[in-house]
Amino acid sequence: RDAGNGLTMQTLNVSCDIGATLEIAFSVVDSDGTAVNLTGFLGRGTIRDKVGGTSIATFDAYVTDAPNGRGVATILPATTAAITATHGLWDVELYISDGSVVYRPIGGVIFFRPNITT
Repeated sequence: RDAGNGLTMQTLNVSCDIGATLEIAFSVVDSDGTAVNLTGFLGRGTIRDKVGGTSIATFDAYVTDAPNGRGVATILPATTAAITATHGLWDVELYISDGSVVYRPIGGVIFFRPNITT
């Protein structure tokens, strides 16, 4: 769907094992499907219980191939191990450090699966 800035926001519902690493690769494209150059962008992500609700966790997002608009969101095991929720909403923001440009390329619902083997 159009993210309101000429970019297409990808909706991706994911499952995450509690206590494990979750990596989500993504691409940022404009409404014509052309990769957006992400040189100079930083990333961040949040999981909330509902839109505008309580934060369940925060995580890092990284640009991995700036000229081709590619990145990855990474939620580390220490972060997922502390989660007690069964599900939430998540998204990634990519931004220029001065705040002049912010993209939200991907987000969706996240489901958490408990760790059976410890």
